Amino acid sequence: MLNSQLFPDLETDPNLISKSEFAEAIGVHKTRVSQLIKLGLPVEPDGRVHLERARAWVDSHVAKRAPRVDAEQKARLESKRQIDAHKAKLLELDVEQRTGALVNKRLAEDAFFRWVRGERDAWMSWVARIAPTMAGELGIDQALAFQALDRLVREHLEELARAPMEPLAHA
Repeated sequence: MLNSQLFPDLETDPNLISKSEFAEAIGVHKTRVSQLIKLGLPVEPDGRVHLERARAWVDSHVAKRAPRVDAEQKARLESKRQIDAHKAKLLELDVEQRTGALVNKRLAEDAFFRWVRGERDAWMSWVARIAPTMAGELGIDQALAFQALDRLVREHLEELARAPMEPLAHA
């Protein structure tokens, strides 16, 4: 007799699958399915497995364990985590740059240098502007007033240049 005559629902029930198909469906090796059958997993007389009933049996009889992770897998996962964190940081920086919250370091340093040089030049030109006025008010030689002011302003600028700059506060 044919299997379809002995088991009429074999051909019509899509839930009846082979042990190999069941193993693939639940993510185990087919030898594990044979072990589960020995433990009581219900099977049809022809050895096929009813998918829904078998899944229900596995869910109620087999303890779920976390998958094992070996050292190589851990290394890959850590590497992937680091890559993902790096990508996230790059995206964050891209957003900050696009919104104007992030500035180009080289451009900021150039702007700062130009500003400081402008301050220095303003002080040096101040000496040339103020020396004649000061000499007239004090009744002293204009050249002597210029020399004294020039020396004092240069000393002061050198002192400012040697002073450490406090780091900018992070917002």
